[in-house]
Amino acid sequence: MRIILSGAGIQIYGLYKAQQTLAYIDWNHQKIEYILPGKKKRVTIQISELTAIEIKVFQVIFYFKNGNKTILNMENFLYKDLQTIKEGMQAIGKSLENQKKSQTASKD
Repeated sequence: MRIILSGAGIQIYGLYKAQQTLAYIDWNHQKIEYILPGKKKRVTIQISELTAIEIKVFQVIFYFKNGNKTILNMENFLYKDLQTIKEGMQAIGKSLENQKKSQTASKD
C-alpha cells in the first residue's frame, strides 16, 4: 500500500510540475489567448482592442487603445515555438499598422 501511495504522490507531483512548465498560446484574426508556465489564468486579448504589437527577443508587448500594455514573456519557450509565435505576432502587428494607415488615408 505504501508503494501505491508513493506512486500516486509522484504522479501528482509530476502533473504539478508539468503545469508549472507548460505554456499555451493560440491566436486568430480576432483574439490572442495564452497561459504562461506557473499561471492558472488564461489571458485573452481581443485584437480589436490593440493599437500595436512590439516584438523583442523574448517578449511581445501588446499596446491597447486605452493606453495600457501587457507583456508576454517567452523566456522559457523552445526556439522553434518562439519563432512561430513571433511570426504570428508580426502578422497581427502588420495588420494593425495597415488598419491605421487606411484609417488615416480615409480621413484625408
